[in-house]
Parts: sequence; C-alpha cells; structure tokens
Amino acid sequence: MLTKPRRLVKHEALFYSVFEVINLLQKDLLRMDLRVDDGELSKLHLGILGTLRGDRELSVSALAARMHVVKPQMTLLLDRLEGLGMVTRRPSTQDRRCSKVALTDSGERALASALARMDLALSSTLAVLDPAELEELHANLASLAGILRKLS
Repeated sequence: MLTKPRRLVKHEALFYSVFEVINLLQKDLLRMDLRVDDGELSKLHLGILGTLRGDRELSVSALAARMHVVKPQMTLLLDRLEGLGMVTRRPSTQDRRCSKVALTDSGERALASALARMDLALSSTLAVLDPAELEELHANLASLAGILRKLS
C-alpha cells in the first residue's frame, strides 16, 4: 500500500487510489500465462479476439474505438493476429476504404484456450473470496469500467 501524504489536494487522493488499483490488478489478477500454441499474444490481442467473438465482424476503426487504441496501433495488432491466422481482413462491401475484420476458427480456438488458462489462474487467485465478495468484486469492476468509458 502507498504511504499517503497527510494533506491531499483535491484529485491527489483519486490518483493514489487509481495507482493502487492498477498495481494490485497487475500484481494479482492480470499475471497469467497468455501463450498460445503459435506464439504469445498480448492482453490487447486477446481483447480483440474476444470483441470479435461477440460481434463477429467489425471495421478496423470500430474495433480500435472499442479497444480504446488508435487506428495505427490496431493495424499493427491485427497484422500479428492475421499472420497467426486468427483473424481475416476483407474490404467492406459498403465502403471500399474500410476493412472488415473477422475471427477465424483458429482465433476462436486460441481465445478459448487462453480463456481456459485465465479461468484456472483466476480461480486460484479468487479462491480466498466468498461468493458474496466475488459478486461484489464483479459488480464494482463493471461499475468502474462504465465510469472509465465515460472518461475516455
């Protein structure tokens, strides 16, 4: 835990709380093996696969907006996934300037494998929480995500 100064300015307490939450999330919840058979994927790569799993097909711009990354960064991320055969890109039928991205069967399998490993890792980490605490954690994280979406 961070040592806080005695007198905090208006937003300084918020900064300390955010910093502590980020450190705890990275240390305890997000430290998991994300490797897949064909190589290693970042959390952003897995986020892309998960987003495409739910939406089936999105434009590069829409995917970048959903993932809160700039379009050039999304293009690089998609290059890696496409090289691994996990996504396909094709020209949009409505707008030739736009590409549509879709999840492949290989991407679906890689995502399922990574999610199973994450579930196993999280299960052992979260085992110390009782069901009510687990539900509270889920609700609070969902609430935090909603607030952060408003800020971005």
